[in-house]
Amino acid sequence: MTSKTTALSSDYATKLAAQLAELVTSEAGLTDRLFRCRQLLEEIFKAVTAHTSIAFTGLYARMQYAYEAGITDAELNKQLQLLRLLTNKVVHHDDFEFGEGDFASAVLILERTLHKLSGSRQALNPAITDFITRSKAAELVSNRAAADQTVSHIYCSVMSWKLAHPKAGKKYIELDCLTTEGTQISITLWEREGNDNPGRRWTVLDKVLWKYCNLNLYNLTQVQGMAHRYQSTQLTLIILEQDFLVDVSSVADCFQNADYFPELFILNKFFSEPITIPLAKGKFVNHVFDELIRDPARSLKEIWTEYKKDNPHHVFALGEPAWQEIYDQVLADHYSQLRDVASGLHKQNCQLEPSFISIKYGLHGRLDVMSLPGQKLPKYSIMELKSGSAHPYDVWKAHQMQVVGYNLILKEIFGAANLASSSIFYSRSSQTPLRHVVNNI
Repeated sequence: MTSKTTALSSDYATKLAAQLAELVTSEAGLTDRLFRCRQLLEEIFKAVTAHTSIAFTGLYARMQYAYEAGITDAELNKQLQLLRLLTNKVVHHDDFEFGEGDFASAVLILERTLHKLSGSRQALNPAITDFITRSKAAELVSNRAAADQTVSHIYCSVMSWKLAHPKAGKKYIELDCLTTEGTQISITLWEREGNDNPGRRWTVLDKVLWKYCNLNLYNLTQVQGMAHRYQSTQLTLIILEQDFLVDVSSVADCFQNADYFPELFILNKFFSEPITIPLAKGKFVNHVFDELIRDPARSLKEIWTEYKKDNPHHVFALGEPAWQEIYDQVLADHYSQLRDVASGLHKQNCQLEPSFISIKYGLHGRLDVMSLPGQKLPKYSIMELKSGSAHPYDVWKAHQMQVVGYNLILKEIFGAANLASSSIFYSRSSQTPLRHVVNNI
């Protein structure tokens, strides 16, 4: 059996170790052996996350959850992520060069993972230990060129900018800026080919910048041999400083699955939100969830009757028949999931609808539920409730960006190391109501 202090049962860890031992003596080609290492990696984390009711969309999400939940530590997670990237390149990039040393490193990382997650006090398989010793297996090393030239933060005012002609097929925008110390700097922001992250399509800045606007730029690199010249990386983050705090939900509403529309932030301000049955039902579902977290034994009928007394304007706007319809729909489609998830949260130390602001990112937001650090998991985690239709297998883009925005705020307040998993709770989904959200910023 799996104990509370282990993530893998000893029997299952021994079984996977036996498969790994067979692999180190296999005469299969190097590519096939590394591909099998990838399969073992996926099997490990499918088992690790099997206990949770959260839905995951891939290996990265499962590994990130394990790290945020304290199942793997920072150093092991780093090696596991490097192994995931290595096996991705082996499988998908024909021009990627790799060797037997990479296979030895993969075996080393998998052995350490099985050993840690099973809580074993001795070697799981002597053949693996012997292979690691004979091959002088070493940890994987990330290839980060010019890491020593990374600049974590620059605050500056924009003097001029221009869209440049593509170089080697890559679009980019050039900025000429002035720092608060009066130093003139130039910044090249590269548009990466195949970039599916709309938040880093830097050429869009051409439409929104103005002279003397202020920028906070994070994670740039200095161009080698050129003073005061910088360029973007995959981790670059840019905040165009505004005159007011922006609500995270309003930003998230600008995203759709295939694209994003910043103009909606302004256009939505021109329309008031009338009381409709879907809107009223959404508000009621959120209220039911809050009440069940406080007391999971409360009946829906009791909560519904009390809610109508406290919100007579909603009753008058829609009429009693409409509220009876809302009650019937919530009872049929939502209540069971709301009660089950709320029962779990009732046992935890959590806050309902806490509000936060971030000066650094210019954001403010009100979360649905935030779990506070405890003995089992000494980190903060958030859950957002959505009463509409769930994504077929993942989360809707706007919902993901809402959680990412909240995580940015919490990262500034509590620090990235103190944040655990994030999830969307689709109360209408009876099969997989909880969906893990990967925070990739």
